[in-house]
Amino acid sequence: MKTITLKQVGWRVKGVSTVKPWGGGKGTIVMDDTFIPLGKLTKGNLHRCINDGRFGVEAILSAECDIYREFEKGFTEYERTILISKPDPKLWCTGI
Repeated sequence: MKTITLKQVGWRVKGVSTVKPWGGGKGTIVMDDTFIPLGKLTKGNLHRCINDGRFGVEAILSAECDIYREFEKGFTEYERTILISKPDPKLWCTGI
């Protein structure tokens, strides 16, 4: 049996955001995943990961963020899910 030791290099944030499209309505969209380096997982950086999957919407209303530990070689391990009910509009990303 072999044993491989991997060091954690950061965090991977994936999830779904609830959005308000241009012209009205409400829907959900899969966010583009984002990498946060080790030691940089803060509330502000988590809000910066919230996005509309490059769709282009008027606003992001909330986000369900799945947080994964990311290790060397791209291996990830699920840690927890965080619901952000009022993301900071100065930090989230919409469009391309």
